[in-house]
Amino acid sequence: GRHVESRYVDRAIADYTASIEHYQSVAGADDGTERTHSARVGLLTSLVRLAYLYLRRGDPRCKALLERVNEVRASCDAPLDLQAMIESAWGEQRQRERDTSAAIEARLRALLLYERSGNRQQMLRAQASLVALYGDAKDAPKEEDLRVVQENLVTKVENIVVPLLTRQNKGEDQFKQVHVEIVDSIPA
Repeated sequence: GRHVESRYVDRAIADYTASIEHYQSVAGADDGTERTHSARVGLLTSLVRLAYLYLRRGDPRCKALLERVNEVRASCDAPLDLQAMIESAWGEQRQRERDTSAAIEARLRALLLYERSGNRQQMLRAQASLVALYGDAKDAPKEEDLRVVQENLVTKVENIVVPLLTRQNKGEDQFKQVHVEIVDSIPA
């Protein structure tokens, strides 16, 4: 799975599939050792990354793979960042199913997990995806869902980016414009 996933999707899928088979053979033993736990975390990571590749392609196998992720997740104590990645993948799956409220809930759980782990880069990405989801939602965001990542940062550039996010859904391409203000990391 170390290939550039956006360029060599087929090769990355083959690599993740091979790593899943390897981790399954090691994680199958329920002896409680560190090696078994590490194998289960590796299995979860490979399953989630493979699910993301399937999501990008609009492959229906993704949902079954994410359900398998939940089964494995129940049997091990995954790191916070990995749990957040799983929630984010479920959010993307729900978004592709056009279930905006479930997608928002999953993305909010991912954001909370990234906050607990202190991963600021992923927090910003999760917030950007929530912006896009709230743009699709019929209801305005709840006040408790809105949060500031960091207040003591300033930016030298204002109103900078209006990215064009693409989403593939069941063979269709959707385009959504989102206004995002980028904040640099210079403390005030």
